[in-house]
Formats: sequence, structure tokens, C-alpha cells
Amino acid sequence: MIKVVIPQIKLKQGNKDENLELTIDIIKRYFNEKKPTLIVFPELSIIGYFIADAMYEAAEPLNGPTISRIAEILDEKGNLAVGIGIPELDLRKRGLIYNTYVLISSGKIMGVWRKTHLPTFGVFEEHRYFARNAEHGLVVEFHGMKFGVMICYDAFFPEIARIYSLKGADAIIVPASSPLPSRELWDPILRARAIENGVYIIFSNHVGYRDGLMFFGESRIIDPTGIIIAKAPAFEEYVLEVEISPSRVEFARRVRPTLRDLDTRVIEVLYRESKPKT
Repeated sequence: MIKVVIPQIKLKQGNKDENLELTIDIIKRYFNEKKPTLIVFPELSIIGYFIADAMYEAAEPLNGPTISRIAEILDEKGNLAVGIGIPELDLRKRGLIYNTYVLISSGKIMGVWRKTHLPTFGVFEEHRYFARNAEHGLVVEFHGMKFGVMICYDAFFPEIARIYSLKGADAIIVPASSPLPSRELWDPILRARAIENGVYIIFSNHVGYRDGLMFFGESRIIDPTGIIIAKAPAFEEYVLEVEISPSRVEFARRVRPTLRDLDTRVIEVLYRESKPKT
């Protein structure tokens, strides 16, 4: 069993220092937790969403002060893992930044996921600032359970979740910065990803009004059969705590064996049909 904690909190737009201190304060509340505990902060949690051109100034590499500070306080805390969102500065390709989610435990980075699908519709302008992820299939293990990550709009594309499930994921973390216009879409999307793959879905969303956008919250955990087992309220700060178990994954895949019955020929057709016709 692993305890999952989702801090649905109001972050300070553009204030990395204050958000980092708030993040650390929440982490420290679970220092003495006896059960393995995973704390899941939302997308770009360390800076807020969205600060436009200032995102370049806020970006830092994975070995920068934010991740280093959190890794340091988790150095002897093998029972505790934390997921946070940062604008990541690419040290290999000058000038590129990513919308990145980092999983940290025991003083080191467990895994890194860079957002693949960057929305450019409505109020979103992510393609203007972020480079797109070119790697797929992050799966990390924490106390006997395996986790993948999809950042917000990534969850609207079932292929990523399928890759995770085929790589052995028991749960998929979905950190998000979702405002009101998308509110009604999340239940069917997240429940579908859970049912299709027999995985837990851990959805961590921002809350509060910032930069002209109202973030509705409603963070939630969906079990591998598609049942919403816990959901935070709308428009309020709230800390959601739920225990998840690999036995529930086994049960879901027994009663609805979507992985067993997957016909990979369909994937080959998908790839072929998605290529531009000449």
C-alpha cells in the first residue's frame, strides 16, 4: 500500500522562492509518515501557470537550486517521494526549455517527464515557449508500485497511457494546470485512461484565479476499474490523501483484461495511417 497525497493549493504566480518554501513546508508534514508516501504537486507547480516570456528567466536545469533543494531534504527519506513541475532549462541545446515533471526520492531524481503535447488552442500558447518531449515511456518504481507521468494535455492522447501500461505501470500521475473551460472533459478522459489500461490515475490540478484564468481544482484519484475513489472540492484549497494498492490493479486486469486482449496490429495501422501521404 502507498499513500498518495495531492496538495491542491494556491500558488504564487511567478514567485519561485515562495512556492518552493510552500512545497517544502508541505513535504515536511509527512517526514514521520510510516507508510510509503507519494506527494503529487500539479503541473509547473514551482512557478505557476502561466508567466509567458518570464518563463525563460524562471527556467533552470535539473541540477538547479529547486530540484537540488528538494532532493537535499529528502536525502534520508526513502519512505517519501515527491513530484513537482518546473520549467526546465536544457543544458545540451542552448535556449530550449521544457514543461517538465520531476519525481524525487532518497536525495536523487527518480525520473523526469517532459510534456509531449503542447496545447496551442484557446488561451494556451505552450508551443511558443516550450520544446516538445522526444522520449517516451518513463516508468519509475516506488515501494513495489510502478508509476508513469502524463502532463495535462498529454492525457488526451491514449497512446502514452498505453505505453506506460505495457511497460508495467500500476498508476499514472497526471499533473495539470486546467482552467474552467476544460472542467467537464476530465472525468471521461481520466476514467477512460484508467479503464483502458487497468491503472490508477492520479490527477493533481491547480486551484485559484491567476493571470486571467480560473483553475477549478477537483484533483482526484481514479482506481483501475474507472471508479473515482476520492475527489477534492472545486475552487478550494484541499489536501487529498488516499491509499492505493497493486492488488486493485490485479483485480481490474482480471475482470476487464484490456492488456491481455490488446491486438498490436491495430497499433501498426495507427502508425501507418498517421504518416503523411505522399
